[in-house]
Amino acid sequence: SGIIKPTAGHVAVGGRVGSLLELGAGFQIALSDLEIEVLRLHVDGVGYQEIAATLQRGAKSVDNALQRVRHKLGSHLAQQQSA
Repeated sequence: SGIIKPTAGHVAVGGRVGSLLELGAGFQIALSDLEIEVLRLHVDGVGYQEIAATLQRGAKSVDNALQRVRHKLGSHLAQQQSA
C-alpha cells in the first residue's frame, strides 16, 4: 500500500485535513459504529471530552471504544505480520 498521488484538481481547506490511506486486501476489521466514529474524531485530533460531547457519551465510553479499536488493530496487525 501507499499514498495515491492526485492526477489533477484543486482543494480548498477550511478545517482539519486527514490523510486517506490506501489499504491493502485483507484489511477487514469489524468495528462498531461507535468505534468508527470515535476513531475518526480521534484521528482528526479531537480530544476525549469533545468526542464525548459530540457523540453524547461519557468520557469513559470514549476511552473504552478507543481501547477496543487499539486491541482490534493490534490483533489484526499481528495476524498480518505472521502470515
